[in-house]
Amino acid sequence: KAVGVVAGILDIKPLLTFKDGEVVRAGLVRTNSNGMDRLYEFVESTPAIQDLAIAYSTIPEQANQLKARFGSIFPEEKIYVTQLGAALGAHGGPGALALAVRRGD
Repeated sequence: KAVGVVAGILDIKPLLTFKDGEVVRAGLVRTNSNGMDRLYEFVESTPAIQDLAIAYSTIPEQANQLKARFGSIFPEEKIYVTQLGAALGAHGGPGALALAVRRGD
């Protein structure tokens, strides 16, 4: 909780991922723009993506901007955009974005 309070004061946004079934921090960014860049780099470096989904809490316009940006490296018709459900939205808070990929290894 202390990290969350300090992050809120400094306007730092955490990037989270799953590793061995656990949620772990993948990094920190100071701006939404840097966060979008990091998500783009993640998708660009992930091999054999079959499907890609973007979920948002309160920022559909940023989710759609991210979809358009991903369209330069992945077929846009295979990118799904949806709003987070109540449980994830409550935990993520306003402005949360979630990215899910399905790989076809």
